[in-house]
Amino acid sequence: MSARPRVRIRTERSRAVWLVAAALGVGVLGLLVRERVHARRLERAVHRRLRLGPQGIVAGAEPLWLPASATHAVLVLHGFGDTPQSVRELAESLHASGYTVDVPLLPGHGRTLVEFGGAQSEQWVAFVRERVARLRAVYPHVSLVGLSMGAALCSIVAAERDDLDALVLLAPYLSVPQPVQRMAPLLRISDQVAPFRLSAASIPSIQDPIARARGLGFGVVSGRLLRELSTVTQLAQRALPKVTVPTLYLASRHDSRVPTEDAARNWRLVTAPIRALRWLDGSGHIMTVDYEKHTVFEEVEDWVARFSGVPT
Repeated sequence: MSARPRVRIRTERSRAVWLVAAALGVGVLGLLVRERVHARRLERAVHRRLRLGPQGIVAGAEPLWLPASATHAVLVLHGFGDTPQSVRELAESLHASGYTVDVPLLPGHGRTLVEFGGAQSEQWVAFVRERVARLRAVYPHVSLVGLSMGAALCSIVAAERDDLDALVLLAPYLSVPQPVQRMAPLLRISDQVAPFRLSAASIPSIQDPIARARGLGFGVVSGRLLRELSTVTQLAQRALPKVTVPTLYLASRHDSRVPTEDAARNWRLVTAPIRALRWLDGSGHIMTVDYEKHTVFEEVEDWVARFSGVPT
């Protein structure tokens, strides 16, 4: 074969490789553009659904301070991506029983997606530490109640103190389920193009459709935020065996965020001398607004009253 045909073959091969590379590049670019468009649509939909009030907080998501007793206080924490709205009725029930109740809004939550996207686990933990310290400086009896990630944060702080009366963990998010772990690398890669994705699940977090429609949670997640959430769960797993305060653990068999096997495994981390596990059968993850919410309220109030006393 002469040199010229060989050159022609090499040229044709180079052209074919270039065409394939160009096609792949166009395909990737198209995919990135599509993802960016979807992300923008999602962000606009969230902001239309969650309108900001005059203080820059989503209307209805404001923190709650319900003063009553001068001696007994309860700190109630909402979960990841959610707001005090999800625990408002529980707080009001505790308040009606005579307790002073503090329901703060966690840093980055209940505001814009930009603020949520920049939230950090260190901020959340430090915020709860400071909140508990402020309550304990005034009230001789302080109990902690947390929902989902709020339960993990309560666990971290409860492990650091010996001056609390009771700890209640509601659907505690203490480990990242395997499906979410598998999704995390893809989310991290796409964060720069599409920072937020729908936090989808086959089973909704709230089974009651009326309560679900009232929810003020963002309903989105990002790769970076999953890392922050994972950090909180790891801290909580290390902290829980050190908790000595009487601990109540409420789990749901229909929890779309915490599978039953994960809840059972995480319960074994609780080694407080006085502890109890209760299972619910008709609620989703946000059990404080779902079908069995009044059962939740009764369980929480009974536990707090048992170990802190009834405020007078």
